[in-house]
Amino acid sequence: EMLQRGGNAVDAAVAAAFAVGVVNPSSCGLGGGGFMVIYLAGARRAVALDYREVAPAAATREMFVRDGRVVPDLSLTGGLAVAVPGEVAGLSLVLRRYGTLPLATTLEPAIRYARDGFTIEPHLAEAIADEHAALRADPVLARTFLRSDGSPREAGETLRQPELTRTLERLAQEGPEPFYRGDIAAAIAHHTQQAGGVLTAADLARYRPIWRQPLVGRWAQHRIVTMPPPSS
Repeated sequence: EMLQRGGNAVDAAVAAAFAVGVVNPSSCGLGGGGFMVIYLAGARRAVALDYREVAPAAATREMFVRDGRVVPDLSLTGGLAVAVPGEVAGLSLVLRRYGTLPLATTLEPAIRYARDGFTIEPHLAEAIADEHAALRADPVLARTFLRSDGSPREAGETLRQPELTRTLERLAQEGPEPFYRGDIAAAIAHHTQQAGGVLTAADLARYRPIWRQPLVGRWAQHRIVTMPPPSS
């Protein structure tokens, strides 16, 4: 859709990332982050952007330890599992530098899916079923991903996300600022702390994506350009 509107590969990648965050929220979304390697054909060089999440300033090496033993679930579910999200900052930055379309345009498909709904696919349905107990424990998640009787939504059902729609529309209108320094940032910090996390509004305000030097190597007859650490 972005290419048909005159955009380039970066515009398309950003739009796809925002859209996938709506329809596949078990794997990615505004609360996450990512890596991006871009090959600039005209200049015959590549650039790499690290916009993965980072630990809150108050994080400690013992935060997932209880009574001297590691509790793996603490790093996976609940407030302590929440890091400072980089998705919005990273996609906005790469779009400004290498895209050609406005942020609002690249957000249109994501807004459409969130507002009008989409058909739940088996991958998401399986994630909802697997995380049923955790979703049920959070009123907002329960309202979004569970039926009114508390049972998991299943593949083939239509899922609409009005709260997410409002956030995406704000990003389209105002850019990333409210997400990192405004009322959305305050809401993220408040909700995370209510769930036992340590993320603060100051953590969000400090977040910056990092430009990194791509790793370049050879395999067989191919030149391989890839993301450096901390990517795996």
